[in-house]
Amino acid sequence: MRVVVAAAFLALEVAVLVLAERRGRFALVAWSLAGVLAVVFAAALAALLTDFRDANGFIDCWPHCTAIQDATGLGLLLPPVLFLVLAGTALVVRLTRGR
Repeated sequence: MRVVVAAAFLALEVAVLVLAERRGRFALVAWSLAGVLAVVFAAALAALLTDFRDANGFIDCWPHCTAIQDATGLGLLLPPVLFLVLAGTALVVRLTRGR
């Protein structure tokens, strides 16, 4: 299930960035997305460090993970990956914009 959610977020991010580039709003959308990713990561990290409803049990809870544990695991894993995709997309846009 986590893999499906991660793939869906990745596809959604790429689709939003492509649409933003076509409409000339890439920088605004990219900075907004980076801010959202930072907030999600900070919230997941806070839940992990404060042990909010056993959020730090996402490592060894399978197959009976709670929604908080799943959200914490995805919140710590996805934002760095999605930020790397965002940075790579921004680099490609920057290099191809002049052509």
